Amino acid sequence: MRYDRRKAEARFGHLFSVVPGDACHYCGLPSDGHDHRPAVHTLHKFSEGRKVTRREVEEHFGPCRLVPCCTICNMGIGSFEGDDDNDRRDEILGFLDFYDDDGPTKGEWSFGAFSVACEILDARVEGLVGDDVYALPAVGRLIMSHALRVKKGEWKDLEFFNEHRERFASWLCAEPRRKSKHFLAMARLESYKFKQGVYGR
Repeated sequence: MRYDRRKAEARFGHLFSVVPGDACHYCGLPSDGHDHRPAVHTLHKFSEGRKVTRREVEEHFGPCRLVPCCTICNMGIGSFEGDDDNDRRDEILGFLDFYDDDGPTKGEWSFGAFSVACEILDARVEGLVGDDVYALPAVGRLIMSHALRVKKGEWKDLEFFNEHRERFASWLCAEPRRKSKHFLAMARLESYKFKQGVYGR
């Protein structure tokens, strides 16, 4: 059976219970929607076009949940499943972290790019630049990668980044569809198949 997201959501939507909260389950920034756990696409494949019961689904996947999620993390996860929440955070980091895309260092983590982004945030704290710095993809990548790694327990949370997360979140909300467009810029993607009302927030 061909996959149609809207039809699949209508078919399986009753299986999901909403997890309350205003912060994204994966990064901690303000949520503006929900992530299906398991993914609706996963349930579609599992059903193979046949009718399935709640019991069958829960025996295979556990309880179905709608967890609070921001647009950026939702786009980064897509239909990826993984074994746990940190697997999903790693999937998002695969798009947003400071890995080189090409050349002899392709796939390696770039400390240089990370350091430059930190210097830009320092300049914002000192008042040398304004909130327009949050439009720079490298700055967004730094803020998001730090937030995700804090949630993974790999890095310590710092007041420095708390302030920038709040400013970055405000900047993202200032224009329609800015979040989805900025994900493309941070992830270095030319396009992404998203629809208004799904990822087009």
